[in-house]
Amino acid sequence: MTGSTICALDPGVLGRLGHDLDDARFAHDLAVRYRSMLTGRVRRVEQALRGDDHAETIEAVLSLKASSGTIGACELVAVATELEQAVRRLDLGSAIASGLQLGPAAARADQALAAYLAESETQPASIR
Repeated sequence: MTGSTICALDPGVLGRLGHDLDDARFAHDLAVRYRSMLTGRVRRVEQALRGDDHAETIEAVLSLKASSGTIGACELVAVATELEQAVRRLDLGSAIASGLQLGPAAARADQALAAYLAESETQPASIR
């Protein structure tokens, strides 16, 4: 998996969420909350992986994957999926390789979300 083949953020996911809930502000606030928790979620996965804690790694990576999917962080979902699969196969080498991709993928997702949020602040709610 390479970052260049999958987008860091699909803004349509947040747009659809806001539309489906008829609450663009909720989607915006969810993205803000996700950004505030992203570093901690990634750190939790990395620590569990370094500690060779299989159960904690799976729990942490599933949390990261689910929250990232909810806001449309496509690349991070892909990396988390690879990591989850490697841990389930007990393939430490692949798990470590995927784990090393988490930080850069999270940084790209955070940067894309920051841009999305800045842009959404300047648009009327009806076109977000």
